[in-house]
Amino acid sequence: MGRRKSTYTVRCAESGCHESSFYEFDSQRERRESNVVGKPWFCVRHSNKDRVITPQRPYVEWLSEPVEERTYGKFASGNGVFVSQAYYAAVKDFPVGTIFKITCEAIMPSNSVPGS
Repeated sequence: MGRRKSTYTVRCAESGCHESSFYEFDSQRERRESNVVGKPWFCVRHSNKDRVITPQRPYVEWLSEPVEERTYGKFASGNGVFVSQAYYAAVKDFPVGTIFKITCEAIMPSNSVPGS
């Protein structure tokens, strides 16, 4: 008998939020043994509030931990690479002690009304 895939839909546990997502499992056993079924789930907006850009908070800044040398390479905040639409930084290219400061700012038109 073949395995039966299953999906599990989650909804954000923040009051009034309507965001949802889903997990897909390769088998019923995998679903039963997962650590997501039956537990509260929060969308990105509510699980990382300090990193969400909004019209009321149009600027965010994040500082990495300093680059450190490990036996298997260089890492900063547990990452070997920082990447987004705007940049790519391979941590191995930088000296130990380097700190990455990543900022993002939403520049809204001067005639706009926040939230509209």
